[in-house]
Amino acid sequence: MRQVSSAMEAYLRTVYNLIEDGVPVRRARLRDRLGQAGPTVTKAVLRLVRDDLISVGDDQLITLTSDGFEIAESVTRRHRLAERMLVDLLDVPIVRAHDEALRWEHVLSDDAERGIAARLLGDLDSPWGLPIPGLDPRRENTDIVLPGQRLDELGTPPHDCRVTIRSISEDAQGDSVMIDALIAAGIIPGAPARVRSAGGCYIVHGLDKLEIPTKYVHAIRVVVQT
Repeated sequence: MRQVSSAMEAYLRTVYNLIEDGVPVRRARLRDRLGQAGPTVTKAVLRLVRDDLISVGDDQLITLTSDGFEIAESVTRRHRLAERMLVDLLDVPIVRAHDEALRWEHVLSDDAERGIAARLLGDLDSPWGLPIPGLDPRRENTDIVLPGQRLDELGTPPHDCRVTIRSISEDAQGDSVMIDALIAAGIIPGAPARVRSAGGCYIVHGLDKLEIPTKYVHAIRVVVQT
C-alpha cells in the first residue's frame, strides 16, 4: 500500500466517511467536516488528484480511486480498532473515543491491528456500531454500504416507529454536544427506540426524547422492528 502523510490520510478517511453516510462528496463537504478553509481544501484536493488517489467529476463529485480506497479503508480500520482498544481495553469513556482515535489511527502498526482484532471476539463493529472494514470476509473490498437505514430514509412516520439504533456516524461523533445529548437520551447502538416525524423534524425517543438536528438526520442509522 502506498504511504501518504497523516494529513492526506485524514482527507481520504473523510471522503470514505461521507460515502458511508450517503452524502455527496464535494469540496464544501470536506471543508465542513474537517473545519478547514476553502483554499486549504482545494490545495489538498488537487494534490490527491495529482497523486491519483481521488478523482473529481465534471459535476465536482469526488470519488476514491482504487489506491485511494485502499488507504482510506486502512486508516478507517485503524481508527475504529483504536476506538475499540480505548473503550474495551483502556476504559476510556465512549464519548472520548472518537477524538482519541484520531491520534491513534496514524500510528497503529500492522501487528497492533492484528492484536486488537484478535481480542474483539468476533465483534466486527466500532463502539458506535460502524463496521470495521477489512475484518469481515463476507464484505466486498469496495463495499462502502452501512447496515440499517438513515432517519431520513424512513420517510415521515407520523406515529411512533419502533426501531433499534444501529450506528452513529463519525460526523456526529465529532460533535461533543450532540454525542452528549444522544447518550443522555439513551440513543446508542443496540438500544431500542421510537421514531416519528413532526414539522419536518425527526424525534427519537430512547430513554428520553430528542429532536435530531436536520444536519444529523443522516448520522443515525436504525433497523426497523417488525
